[in-house]
Amino acid sequence: MSYGGNEDDSILARAGIATTVAALLEELRRWYNWGEYDSTGVKILTKLGEIGQGDPEAIAALERSSRGNIPKTRYAAQDALSRLAGKGDNLAIAALEKCHSYWREQERQSQENAQRRATVKEREDAQKLGITVGELRQLKQSASSAHQARILDRHGKQQYGESQFHTGQNVISLIENWKYAGQIGIIKRAVNSKFVVVQFDDGYLTIQGDDKFRLVSNGDS
Repeated sequence: MSYGGNEDDSILARAGIATTVAALLEELRRWYNWGEYDSTGVKILTKLGEIGQGDPEAIAALERSSRGNIPKTRYAAQDALSRLAGKGDNLAIAALEKCHSYWREQERQSQENAQRRATVKEREDAQKLGITVGELRQLKQSASSAHQARILDRHGKQQYGESQFHTGQNVISLIENWKYAGQIGIIKRAVNSKFVVVQFDDGYLTIQGDDKFRLVSNGDS
């Protein structure tokens, strides 16, 4: 739709005195091409629903508008179809069902696309960390505090500095009063000094900082 200055006033004037579906459809076409205000389209569609009962062209126009991307006119067209369907207009009933089916399908596709984007992002995040998607999910579950969750998304070396550890090194947990206190784990990924991924013998993964571990020495068992 382009912006046509005072064109809406002319369209509304003609639509206001229109007595036939054909005349209203012409003004609807003019509005889609040159109109500016959504309210103009709403008024035309509302009147179309008032005089278009049983008219195939009127119902078709309302159905097309009910699938449009302009919220106000979309709802106006749907409302007009609902009113006609309530009067027993079989064409309107069928058009309304098509409208509902269309938007259900749009919602389904939107959800599928959102899930697809989330899956791609998850794979990319796992690849950046050098771990599998399954390990990434376990890491997220093990992030038991908001601070750890923020670390997962904020692991730049410039902000936290290089880690003293390297992938494959054996370390001992220094965290007190914890299930894995004093236990030996292996460094799966050392992103920076605040983001170190450690896996213990039972497969448990955790995200901690350098200060929570030390390297295994010859005297450790």
